Amino acid sequence: MAERKEERQDFYRLMVFNRTTDEKEHYNPKHWHDLLEITVCLTGASEVWIDGREFRNKPGGVFVISPRTMHMVHGIPPVSEDTGYCLQINLRLLYPVMPQLRDIVFLPECEEKTAVQIIRLIQDIERLCETDPASVDIPATVISLVVLLCEKQKDPKGNRKKQESIMEILTYIREHFREDLSNEEIAAQFHVSSGHLNRLFRTILKQSVHSYLTDVRIEAALQDINTTNLSLTEICYRNGFVSHKSFIAEFRKRFFVSPSEYRKSIRSSAAHQQT
Repeated sequence: MAERKEERQDFYRLMVFNRTTDEKEHYNPKHWHDLLEITVCLTGASEVWIDGREFRNKPGGVFVISPRTMHMVHGIPPVSEDTGYCLQINLRLLYPVMPQLRDIVFLPECEEKTAVQIIRLIQDIERLCETDPASVDIPATVISLVVLLCEKQKDPKGNRKKQESIMEILTYIREHFREDLSNEEIAAQFHVSSGHLNRLFRTILKQSVHSYLTDVRIEAALQDINTTNLSLTEICYRNGFVSHKSFIAEFRKRFFVSPSEYRKSIRSSAAHQQT
């Protein structure tokens, strides 16, 4: 199993990825949230998708994802070589002292000099978390990082269109994916035609409604495999798949192994770590 250190606070969340990371443990389809997210690649490589634009993050690379921005980040095999950080910051807590943050959109790609400064600050946060988790220097360092981004990464155009309509649809799918959803039912929920719904998904997400719904179901099934002792048949049907055969096919399509092969590998790994 991957070792992932995670510091959780209302203000920030720091995830540190090491060489034992398995992408199947944190498979995450295209999504959005209200947090500022900074993703750092130290070794290995990852693919980054932000608002329809595709990037490749290489060692020393930093990408900044603005709040309420559609995005996805995943490692490029072999993910065993990947190390890096993901820092999420709740900018809402800074609005009283930095009201300009409400309207700022950040440029996703960082220049090398800025990336070096960001990595140094995140490493300071990591060090402080390890030595003194209650240190008042941690939020001060996070704020320094936000100020740096405002100076170096602010989008001068600042006119990125927020895809509010599709965000609501994605939220609906994530809340109801275990049900027998169809394109027509989802479209009716939002008073649009199924054709319009599919065009919206293909334009913004570059995938069909069915493909996205399957991604969400696979994400939930992976969570169950990693954290429960439910049978694979139970996991299949509780996460909305219509048959065990389709579950296996969709899982294999994404990870090149069957659910049973994956479960066997993580149990073998866990047993090896205990010896």
